[in-house]
Amino acid sequence: MANKRALGRFAASFALAGMVIGAPALAQPSGPGGPQPQAVQPANVDIVKVHSPALEGNLEGDPADIKVYVALPPNYKKDSKKRYPVVYFLHGYFFNIDQMDGLAHFGEAVSDEAKKGHEFILVAPDGGRTKWAGSMWSSSPTIGDWEGFVTKDLVSYVDSHYRTIAAPRARGLGGHSMGGYGTWRIAMKHPGIYSAVYGMSACCMSARTVNAGDAKIEKMTPEEAAKAGFGDRAAIASAAAWASNPTKAPFYYDWLTKDGVAQPEIVAQWAANAPLAMLSQYVQNLKTYSALGIEIGTKDGLIVDNKKLDGLLTQYGLKHSYQEFDGGHADKFSERVRVGLIAFMEKNLATK
Repeated sequence: MANKRALGRFAASFALAGMVIGAPALAQPSGPGGPQPQAVQPANVDIVKVHSPALEGNLEGDPADIKVYVALPPNYKKDSKKRYPVVYFLHGYFFNIDQMDGLAHFGEAVSDEAKKGHEFILVAPDGGRTKWAGSMWSSSPTIGDWEGFVTKDLVSYVDSHYRTIAAPRARGLGGHSMGGYGTWRIAMKHPGIYSAVYGMSACCMSARTVNAGDAKIEKMTPEEAAKAGFGDRAAIASAAAWASNPTKAPFYYDWLTKDGVAQPEIVAQWAANAPLAMLSQYVQNLKTYSALGIEIGTKDGLIVDNKKLDGLLTQYGLKHSYQEFDGGHADKFSERVRVGLIAFMEKNLATK
């Protein structure tokens, strides 16, 4: 129940911030009433730590050992020869993977699908325990190479520790909000790893303009930033991901404004990381995927940008699916993981 309340509050925060997904906490979010105890996991869920060379030495000092949920089909240990397709899921901003599992119930979802004859492994890494509560699933000297972690270190670990079908045809990548952003970013930049891509309520798709609050963020100390609201901290996390500057301690990024005046070069750096602006450069990469999918709620403030993505994919002749559901940014999350993400992957991933 606490996780559901947190999701509701995060939806309200998102609506106010107009940028990325959020929840009421920073590096290790907790629901109302304090930290939430980790739920007892189904027998088919492994919780592991994956060491990532790609994240070593990041300037924020964030750990390179990443918590990962691995949900296995119930019969995984009974059939020692069978291999499985893998669905990789990237979560949203201001949530850690424990909270996401509390909402999506990864183990139950995988078990329920197995009863229908659909067996796969679901892998969900934690991208929320960074200094500013979200990796943006991006890469910079400040935050580390999260793209390298997802596409190389994590895939290598899963393929070497579990009986996977270790080929792109049997790998899918999907994510929600910040994770939806990361899904499209990684799909564009790193072809040949996954075959199916599914963005759920993806945030951060369009170029951001400077606003009145940016001058305030420019003057913040680290202590003030740590106590700032969701929108300000989301912007700081984005700057760390998209405008890194190793000489600018203690934040290690260039900000959008200087003395309250917009810095065009930095604004351009942010814009260069917006998938709607990136897409035309990566059309050939996107053509390598067997399936691309978009879903968005009809009441989600991000529907305009996701419709633009739909239009761009159509413009460049990229076959894809586009689905709207009745709801807002955080509505029906557990249901959408099953009837959206998982159903899409079951149709499009190889099982042999």
